[in-house]
Amino acid sequence: FELHGMGETYATLQADNCVGQNKNKTMMWYLAWRTITDQQHKIDIQYMLPGHTKFRPDSYFGIFKRQYRAQNCIDTLDDLVKCVRECGKEVTCVPQLCRDWSYYD
Repeated sequence: FELHGMGETYATLQADNCVGQNKNKTMMWYLAWRTITDQQHKIDIQYMLPGHTKFRPDSYFGIFKRQYRAQNCIDTLDDLVKCVRECGKEVTCVPQLCRDWSYYD
């Protein structure tokens, strides 16, 4: 929230049903702490229905991971963009460059 947030006071999070990543006590306490300390006024967390946890973008990550591992090396952002574009044999992947990196200097 601090690095990538836009000052929003209301947040809705989408999560899968993974106990280890999204439903654990640490995550719930962190979200509760953010509301108690008025960093957010309200946080909704929404989970997929049991049996409906196959999220279409997950398959794209799997395809990208195979393509990424097949590359000899990825040293620059341009190399990464090329890797994403080459995933397009199976699916259409469009790299989105969203940040001005000077923000992190």
